[in-house]
Amino acid sequence: MMDSRFVSEILFKYVTGSTNDDAIRLARSGMPEGTLILADYQTNGRGRLGRRWVAPPGTSVLMSLILRPILPLEKIGALNLAASVAVAMTVSKMIGMKAMIKWPNDILVKGRKVAGILIETGLDLSGRPFSALGIGINVNMSEDDFPIDIRPKATSLSELAGRYLDRLELIDLFLSEFEPRYKEINSGEWLTLLSEYRQLSWTLGKQVRLITDGCRIGGLALDIGEQGELLVRLPDGRLERAFSGESSIDC
Repeated sequence: MMDSRFVSEILFKYVTGSTNDDAIRLARSGMPEGTLILADYQTNGRGRLGRRWVAPPGTSVLMSLILRPILPLEKIGALNLAASVAVAMTVSKMIGMKAMIKWPNDILVKGRKVAGILIETGLDLSGRPFSALGIGINVNMSEDDFPIDIRPKATSLSELAGRYLDRLELIDLFLSEFEPRYKEINSGEWLTLLSEYRQLSWTLGKQVRLITDGCRIGGLALDIGEQGELLVRLPDGRLERAFSGESSIDC
């Protein structure tokens, strides 16, 4: 398992605070691209916008990958495209059900969240940029493992598939899906990847409400731009480009 040539080193911890915190610390000290940090349990796991990521020991994929993409900072959103599509394809192949992407990078099956992605960037001690790609996937969690308030919105792959799943097999599959897409964005041409993201989008064509840069906006989600930004047509006809934030769907 995990024989991907892309992975240069694997660090496993039974318990850690956050795999992304570990990845950031190691990347700053100069650890190479392809360093993979895995944990069985996180005491301070987090998702986007500072939310806690809760998963009992031994139930989930909790991983972070150190990357050093050949991309200018203003185009780093392409990394989110690659990671989101790779996770969605991994989930789909693992359980035989279509996974979709809720902008910007929540992975849903049947409208319920099964995975999330957190990308953080920085500079190491020699001034080289890095990205810490954090991924959490609900693999073998039961309904009772989820906090009561998110049970209607989240589920696990085993609950959907009706069987126990091998977490290492899932990680291997993700690496095989991610590596070619990562090479694509480093080549500077990711039109194929962008097309994949659009086809997997759960958000496009829906009325959405966004919280971005502290502002609330609403409108029709029209398209995904080249940097992964969401293009929204506002009620007054203007186009808004949201590069980060949180989205929800108006039912």
